Amino acid sequence: MASSTGAYEYEEISHQPSSVETRLLTLHPGNYSDIIRISIKKVDLDALRRPRFEALSYHWGSPQAIGTVYVDHGGTIPIAQNLGTALRYLRNRNRRRTLWIDALCINQQNETEKNHHVRWMGQVFSMAFRVIVFLGHLGQGDERAIDHLVRIGESVEPDWVQPSFEVKEQYESMFLGTTPMLSQEETREIDAIMSRPVFSRLWVIQEVSLMEDPNQGIVQCGNKTASWNSFRTGFWVMSTSPRLHFNHPGKALSEFELLPDSNHFICNPEYGVQASDIFHGLTRYGCSEPVDRIFGILGLLKKTCPNFEIKVDYNRPVDSVFEELQRNEIESEGIHLLRFCETRTQQIDSPGWHAPSWVPRPLSDVSNLATTRPMPMARFKPHFKLESNGVLQVWGHCIGTIAKTWDCSPMALAWSNGCGLKYILKCLYDLHMDGFFSSNRSFTAEHNIILAMETLLSHCYKETTAPSWNYPSWHAVSAMISKFCERQRRNDVQEDEPDVSFSALHSVLSKTFRSPTVFFVSENGHIGLGTQGTRQKDEIYAIYGLACYMVLRAEDAKHRVVGPARIGGERAGEAVFGPLPNRNIWLGYDSLREKHFFKNSETGKVIQDPRMADYLGVLDHRKQCAWGGEINVDFENPDVLTPPRTRLLLI
Repeated sequence: MASSTGAYEYEEISHQPSSVETRLLTLHPGNYSDIIRISIKKVDLDALRRPRFEALSYHWGSPQAIGTVYVDHGGTIPIAQNLGTALRYLRNRNRRRTLWIDALCINQQNETEKNHHVRWMGQVFSMAFRVIVFLGHLGQGDERAIDHLVRIGESVEPDWVQPSFEVKEQYESMFLGTTPMLSQEETREIDAIMSRPVFSRLWVIQEVSLMEDPNQGIVQCGNKTASWNSFRTGFWVMSTSPRLHFNHPGKALSEFELLPDSNHFICNPEYGVQASDIFHGLTRYGCSEPVDRIFGILGLLKKTCPNFEIKVDYNRPVDSVFEELQRNEIESEGIHLLRFCETRTQQIDSPGWHAPSWVPRPLSDVSNLATTRPMPMARFKPHFKLESNGVLQVWGHCIGTIAKTWDCSPMALAWSNGCGLKYILKCLYDLHMDGFFSSNRSFTAEHNIILAMETLLSHCYKETTAPSWNYPSWHAVSAMISKFCERQRRNDVQEDEPDVSFSALHSVLSKTFRSPTVFFVSENGHIGLGTQGTRQKDEIYAIYGLACYMVLRAEDAKHRVVGPARIGGERAGEAVFGPLPNRNIWLGYDSLREKHFFKNSETGKVIQDPRMADYLGVLDHRKQCAWGGEINVDFENPDVLTPPRTRLLLI
């Protein structure tokens, strides 16, 4: 061992794949301002008499070491500010405390040891008798905010499977429907506590999701502690309920408001994390290394898919790790991750990235375009082949070639700076008057703006049925656009925002604009929204087995993935299968909004998509359910009935 003033030398632990050997630290008693003293001991968590310990979940913050812990008989370990703060608040005055803390129990200078721990780190948190979620110092209003969240959590009965909740009868007076009745000040205080950095940290998801007993877990802010189970339930209620106090244009949305659908990772113990979540809901969570987007949720991926495996090695190139992920997903689950791929412009391309274009990038976030709900093309079983030369063969149908593009950055910037819906409509009207939306067919301003707005608002208008209660109907949105265009033609300057439920649309447009996009017009008149790398002559494809449209770029006889796209007027795959035969057939979604179905609005019965009647004989009945089934057609055989298709070779 080193001297008490030298660097601490860690005792070696086993790195065998089957080993769950680690270290625990004992935090010695002291006052807040005392130096921090600990002991470190090697332990086997697989032993019959497992040691009793608590695990700390916290935000690392700046990696710069500005503090020191003193190890009994072993020297010193430098620590960052956030950990030093946590240890001072966690320390008891009169008794020791046994903890597992990643920064101290893992030798951070030993890459082999780090790789070994990451493979089974989730087990540490499931073996701890308590997990402590540390938020940092206690600020003004924080204690009230925590108490409010705990009270809200104790007032409802959650159903994590649906997910949904019911307000307990004795607490109904505290709610307006499902929305807690809070003052603006109380809402701001809750916003502040829910926006603490720890709740934007990727690793914390695994740490809180795998705790053995959430009722034992605690959330701690300064010296204030509360039940984690009640706190996380209140957190979830606040992040999923309609707000009584909506933001105004230009006011930055808090983290949990911007992506409320991503808070189920923190709150919902029944949510099964999938590989697609890496490129969707989890993009709002931060981590220090790109590969941690996979490694940081490895325990959760294995919980959902027990056979999930990936080589944990921080010395591997990033593109190699993500290509392994995509190859494994293609072989086991199909091509669903293709919708999260994009080809960036050369100026912002990832340095050292040499993977094929069908491999999603860790720093890309195209989920604002990729997460439209499943369209009829997704009902077809994907037929694909992963060739040894790195080419991915799929089947699709080209619905158009892009003729024009327009960068949405000025519109997005103006929106973030406070310009409202009227400004968006004026931009679209000017684009129409400048001839941007014109193609080989001529349409009115109302027609073009309605299609353009549909691409911007497809987060809520993804189906032909009515949206949820707090959104205006699409008929109301269309009427508002027509009224706006008429006033523009009369040069009647409109000072006020359009007369439509603006508050609900505000958050939708904020989500759309959070990643760079471009408007495009195809040669045959389609209006759409694509990734920033979209260019003229790129082609728009429906790929069978994939839930959204994709933009591809032809290179000789092959194609490169440019990214996902939204197409105006394409709620039911009309460009591929034609329009629905009558207006009494609605496209909707099941309660979990994962599967689409067709419904006769007159009879209320769920029916098959009438446009697919010719393919019903090839339904895979093992996958069939109330809303349809998986259609398995032989795309390779030209003599069998198939939808229009082209063999695509993706490089």
